[in-house]
Amino acid sequence: MAAEIMQRWVHAEKRRHYTLHLGQDLLGDWVLVRSWGSLDSQRGQVSRQLVGDWDKGLEALEAAHKRRHARGYQPVS
Repeated sequence: MAAEIMQRWVHAEKRRHYTLHLGQDLLGDWVLVRSWGSLDSQRGQVSRQLVGDWDKGLEALEAAHKRRHARGYQPVS
C-alpha cells in the first residue's frame, strides 16, 4: 500500500485543471484533497473529504477519474 497518491487532469480547451491527493493527515485519518481552477490564473478552490480508509479513498479516486474523463479532461503525468 502506498503512503499517498496524487492525480492531475487538464482540460486544454477550457484551460482548467483538477487535482486529487489521497493521503493521511497528522491524526492518521485518510483524506481526499480536491483542488480545481483556471490554468491562466491563481484562482481556484480546494476541498477536503474524510474517506475513512485507503480502499474508500481509491474508490473516490476512480469515480473522479471517470467524471473527469467524461467531461473531456486528460490525465497529466
